[in-house]
Amino acid sequence: MTTITELQAHLKSGKSTPGTDYRAPAASLRCTDGFELSVQASNMHYCSPRDNEGPYDTVEIGSPSEAVEAFMPYCEDPTTPTGTVYAQVPIEVVLTVINKHGGIGA
Repeated sequence: MTTITELQAHLKSGKSTPGTDYRAPAASLRCTDGFELSVQASNMHYCSPRDNEGPYDTVEIGSPSEAVEAFMPYCEDPTTPTGTVYAQVPIEVVLTVINKHGGIGA
């Protein structure tokens, strides 16, 4: 089972560029059952707070490997649920979906 602390740490795992406000995106997550998604938060993503420090209340989801009903209220383009961005998704919703898929895989 993945915890909120682990997910918050993942969100900050992208490498920062010295002398700038840029932080590279965190790697995509793969759950133990094979489900994948991008979970991002920084000053350049649809998240809250919109900074590089967190802790984050909402995050940006991108390109889940399958449609997720819990994410649909935040979907930018509902016609392509696996190829779009989901803005301001509550982190608790993301954590519930990740754990439904067995948590973050090794």
